[in-house]
Amino acid sequence: TERTSQDLIWNLYWIAPIRKKLIELIGLADRTVRIMAHDRLLSDDVKKALAEKPEKVRIEILTPSYDADIPPALRVVLKTPVQHRSEIPQAKEMTAGGVFMIDDKRILVVIGSGDEDTTGLYSESEGFVRFFLRYYALIQDLTRRQDQ
Repeated sequence: TERTSQDLIWNLYWIAPIRKKLIELIGLADRTVRIMAHDRLLSDDVKKALAEKPEKVRIEILTPSYDADIPPALRVVLKTPVQHRSEIPQAKEMTAGGVFMIDDKRILVVIGSGDEDTTGLYSESEGFVRFFLRYYALIQDLTRRQDQ
């Protein structure tokens, strides 16, 4: 038997509404915030929202750089992204983005990091969440292996 479902996924356009949604989601977190993102998506207001979370909320960030004070409860893993070997000069900028997971039940996926070219997908769908939790676990595992 095949198991399928139809779930809602919301589209967000442009960086300002995406950051606003991200700050809202960080505010809702009561257990975990996991982030894999280009550092341009981690604006000062996003970093402030992360820094204001109580220590009981476990926060993990995988990013190439983080230019703010890191509170003790925040775990930041700095990793240089894989360089694109592309004929298209804009490929590196176009594929910048991130995955933001809140309490393992809300996901915001972002592609792009410029003002107008950025698109986000937000969902609380079980399948969407499960897919990106597995993706995060894979990237986290690869990161640990590279560090060894």
